[in-house]
Amino acid sequence: DEEVALLALIDIQAPRDEAAPAVDPTTLLRWFAIDLGRTLGADLAGSVDVLSALPPEQQLAYVLDQARASGALPPDLGERELRAYLDVFTASLRAMQDYQPRPYAGRVTLFRAGDRPLDEADETLGWNALVAAGVSVRVIPGDHYTIVRQPHVATLAEQLRLSLAEAQM
Repeated sequence: DEEVALLALIDIQAPRDEAAPAVDPTTLLRWFAIDLGRTLGADLAGSVDVLSALPPEQQLAYVLDQARASGALPPDLGERELRAYLDVFTASLRAMQDYQPRPYAGRVTLFRAGDRPLDEADETLGWNALVAAGVSVRVIPGDHYTIVRQPHVATLAEQLRLSLAEAQM
């Protein structure tokens, strides 16, 4: 019940009411590899297309090899560490799927990636249906992954600073 000066969302779509489909372990690992590559600035999408042809016990090692080869991961990072990242990814995905939002009485600032393809005409990415006082949208150059990396993170930081200053007035 504490009041906050600013509730900021960074390029995230509002949850939808539809149930999330069940995902098999290979698909989950493929999503993880693609996300890992995009987060670290490498393209692993093409290299993980062969995962379904590999036995399950070889799939994580394959992703690790591909990520190392692309330069996305250091050569000394082991399978155990990558498994820990996969576990965090899986827990985050489950948390997103299980999240049941409640209406919010305050105002929200959404920092939306400028290169984000909009699935709908709603520039608030669905948050306007949950936020009573309105959603302020600030468009940041880049996509979902690059807005938190140089050079775009500087714009995000400045827009966040401005939003905090405005909210505290």
